[in-house]
Amino acid sequence: MTIVAAIDIDDNAERIVSEAAELATAFDEDLHVVHVRELSELKQGPEGDAAVDRRSVQQQVRDEAARVASAITDDFTPIGLIGKPASEVVSYAASQDATYLVIGGTKQSPVGKAVFGNTTQQILLNAPCPVVTTPIAK
Repeated sequence: MTIVAAIDIDDNAERIVSEAAELATAFDEDLHVVHVRELSELKQGPEGDAAVDRRSVQQQVRDEAARVASAITDDFTPIGLIGKPASEVVSYAASQDATYLVIGGTKQSPVGKAVFGNTTQQILLNAPCPVVTTPIAK
């Protein structure tokens, strides 16, 4: 079984990896650090078509996950995916039969503090396993 930490490259990424690493150690499970980028975020060709080598882009996204995770732990597998973050994370967690999925919340206005961002909400609603949300950085 696996603990999956879904990160974006932001101030919360290290907090998410840290929480996931603690869970992986406590349950003696593998830690997979997943980072997803949408194809639209990546380099576009002159005609507006995606003129990117999918494999090299996945490697780049995997390297971004590894860079963040290696600041926290040495015992992890970096995963780079391309697509819609919520659906890719949920699919990956299901494919790995994840024990827990660790994600971060998003900062909301004072009125909307109980509401999560769209990606977080989609993961919470569709996850195949329990989801641990980490507090956002202050």
